[in-house]
Amino acid sequence: MFVLTGVSSAQTYDTTFTANLNNDDILDRVKVSYIEDSTKRGADGCYEIDINGIKIIDSANADPYFEAEIHDIDKNDMFEELFVKVGMNDYNNYNVYRFDGKRIINLGIVSSLNEINVFGNGKIEAMEWMGFWYYDYEYIFNPSAQNFDVKKNDLYDVKTYSEEFDNPPIIVETPFVVYTDRVENASEKFKTKADEKIKILKAYIKVSCPDEYTNMCVWYLIENSKGVQGWVKLKDFMEKVHGIPWAG
Repeated sequence: MFVLTGVSSAQTYDTTFTANLNNDDILDRVKVSYIEDSTKRGADGCYEIDINGIKIIDSANADPYFEAEIHDIDKNDMFEELFVKVGMNDYNNYNVYRFDGKRIINLGIVSSLNEINVFGNGKIEAMEWMGFWYYDYEYIFNPSAQNFDVKKNDLYDVKTYSEEFDNPPIIVETPFVVYTDRVENASEKFKTKADEKIKILKAYIKVSCPDEYTNMCVWYLIENSKGVQGWVKLKDFMEKVHGIPWAG
């Protein structure tokens, strides 16, 4: 894998390099450019991907401050892929392209909280941020469709960055109801008490939230000071406790 950063010239930001993208023992000339106002599709600008004079335009996630990377998604095929990365501080988006010798194929977008891990087995490991914790998931390349399938678990252990440090416990300020199951109209399991310590153990992320930000409807497995456990949605307890290590 190698990385090149776009450089600016007037209103065009670009980088040029060579790489053998389709295992034909011939170096391909690759130029990635960000061009301002080059499309009329509601974007400020777009990427122009130019490989050996063959070009495509892509306005998705286009940003002048990009990096170009080469990764080998699957070592069992003949290709190495171009990743155009935006988001050099926190969240990263990668536009992914493949060159088959005759055309440039847009494979879609891969996103991750941190740097992605490309293992060469058709899988890319990524990370999703949930406000105070994170989970790992995978993009799996689909050769037939020429894009990625996303593989996430339904249930995750809640592990926060702050667990590495001696942070204050989570304390209930306003009591709230915790339920027997992670479904609507579930029975009440218990009600928390003011000033008691609770633990957030697991999260069930396979939820829909039509009228709100999806993360607000994630179900969390809560344990009270007596060791009793039950489920509650984030929106029903997040403002009733203190000590959650929110980032930002």
